[in-house]
Amino acid sequence: MRKKISIFLLSFLLVGAIGCATESSNSNITITPTITISSSVVENEEKDAKEMPTSTIKNETNDSTQTPIPTKASSSVFLTIDTKQKEMITKTDGLCEQLEQIDASVQASYNSFNRMLSTDSELFLSGQSLFCIDESTGVIYFVNYGKDYYLYRLKDGEVKLAVAMPIKQIYTYQGAVYFMIDSYDIYELGEIHSGDIYCYTPANGTVELIYEAGAIENSQDHRLTVNEEGIYFSYTTEEEKINKKNFYYLPFGESEPIEDTKMTTWKGWDNYVFDMSNEWVLASRTKQEDGTRETIPLSNRKIRFCVKGDYLYSAERTYVSCLNLKTGEETKYDFLEAIQENTDQYTIEQEMGNRIIESFTVTETDIWITTNGQILYRLDLQTKELSYCKTCKDKNAISSCYTIQELYTDGKQLYALCASSEEVRSKGWEYGYFARINTDIVEKNYFDNEVMLLEVLVE
Repeated sequence: MRKKISIFLLSFLLVGAIGCATESSNSNITITPTITISSSVVENEEKDAKEMPTSTIKNETNDSTQTPIPTKASSSVFLTIDTKQKEMITKTDGLCEQLEQIDASVQASYNSFNRMLSTDSELFLSGQSLFCIDESTGVIYFVNYGKDYYLYRLKDGEVKLAVAMPIKQIYTYQGAVYFMIDSYDIYELGEIHSGDIYCYTPANGTVELIYEAGAIENSQDHRLTVNEEGIYFSYTTEEEKINKKNFYYLPFGESEPIEDTKMTTWKGWDNYVFDMSNEWVLASRTKQEDGTRETIPLSNRKIRFCVKGDYLYSAERTYVSCLNLKTGEETKYDFLEAIQENTDQYTIEQEMGNRIIESFTVTETDIWITTNGQILYRLDLQTKELSYCKTCKDKNAISSCYTIQELYTDGKQLYALCASSEEVRSKGWEYGYFARINTDIVEKNYFDNEVMLLEVLVE
């Protein structure tokens, strides 16, 4: 039978488009800004991130600042990725199509959930962007992760290959798609480098090299952010056995990057950036006259989290927290009762100090979470009803049930990076699918379990 649990929250907080509103319970979090004594900066984002990074700029980028004129479509040598021989990648033109211009800013605001941050994985405080809604067209772009890693676009339910190059860090602006190249250790890039920045323009299909960030000697962990002010990128370099974070800003139409003192690729809220020094805080992006940074203390360190507007969403053990960063008011959406029906108490107690929620996202009407398994949990924001089900390609085939690694959304539809349990056991998470989950219909399978069917976007 379907498991449904009606829960009554002590307070309701529905946010913006997703509705974190009505009454809110006051949290004990102090939001009054304080001044931190030390302004020293962490040099290594990948190691425990003790403090914020300093920005530095390298002169060796000067030899690679010219933006070449895009060439006509050039072919790649297509080989089977499963073989030991790597496929050679060359720059190619992309899908040429005229896309209707619409105001999709509401849908695009959900990109915050699609660029989740984490303190215990490679996502860290810069995040990944493998799934992105274009604010000017409503078109979804995603990396076919675990397969060819190419750029695909989803429009009106139809999926098409957009750019046949392995990419990461997708950002859109005014109809153009910006991204970085990544070899994923399965491609031979030749004269292209992991970390190079490109721009794809659907209107004419061109793919233009913007900056060879990956050509900088010993650079790694390349990150990208694009907004109305221009293109921001960062990378780490090792200096005297210390990894230093370097931040740059490239105005649109320019070829010379300049130092980005605000560290824009390092995510945060307003003029603050997340900092994991001796305590968990938001620290000002700009230093004061005495060299210190203004800080906003937070209650505890977050495992998986993101900021949407003025609200910090985070997964805390078995609940999702929604914190108003301006007022300090917090609402908690607890899934414990439903999780207990699918997880033994010993496991819950043993993991209570760690995360149990593996992934979460928020749509206009629901909060969705996954734990370490095939169960997808749903909390209706209006009725406060909890339910759960499995996700499968075929409701009656056990082998077709999928384990979800990441959840994504455009505010209405639910998407996932997932793989069958068999594939996870044999190949790990380097092999997976992007899929759309049909949340409108819940069916019973042969074993009387409730399931939602998913549709793999690219086989």
